[in-house]
Amino acid sequence: MNASLNFEWISELASWAAQVSMEAVVPAVIVLLVSRSRLIPAKWCAILAVILLVRLIFPFSIPVSWRAPVPTLSPSPIEAALPVDFEVSGQAPEGTAVLPWVWALGTGSVLSWLLISQGVIRRRISEGQPAEPRLQTLLNECAVREGINSIPPPVSVLGLETVAVFGWWNPKLLIPHGLADKHDDAELRGIFRHELQHLKRHDTLWTWLGLLACAVHWFNPLVWLLFR
Repeated sequence: MNASLNFEWISELASWAAQVSMEAVVPAVIVLLVSRSRLIPAKWCAILAVILLVRLIFPFSIPVSWRAPVPTLSPSPIEAALPVDFEVSGQAPEGTAVLPWVWALGTGSVLSWLLISQGVIRRRISEGQPAEPRLQTLLNECAVREGINSIPPPVSVLGLETVAVFGWWNPKLLIPHGLADKHDDAELRGIFRHELQHLKRHDTLWTWLGLLACAVHWFNPLVWLLFR
């Protein structure tokens, strides 16, 4: 009984993911083409992509129809007299019953990869050190220019390739170890102001929504392109 209910639940989610993914193909192609041709500013392309990605992870829809309702015809006397015990079987075609499990396996794999990656980053943060005073001073200057009152604590992390904002609820600014030795003050200000812009726009939240959409629709390459 439980196995049957679990399969039905997974099958419904997989069917919903496939249907929504197919519905998003044309809008996704349009957004990607517009973004590539630069017909509108990149900001608006990003907003359109976010709207599509959000739609892909929330199981709701607004029914819209431009067609008049089709009148329901009463059955003819001959149809009414026919027996009704020949109902069409609800069984799926042979070989398709495994597809929901394939979808679940793919989604579970992407989610597991995300959780493992988060664990690795958190471990590196716990082993990190506060950024040197020079970097903190430059970061404070940039925060004043960007109008940000609450500055995430900068953490120097080993093995990091670039500066990044980590976390949404309690964000931290991750700084590669030795960054101050590779850039002058002007370059560092540019780097910090760029990351503070991500913080102001709550880009880490949108990133997580995009990653969740990629996990649910891992089979659709257009979703990954929208996320990028």
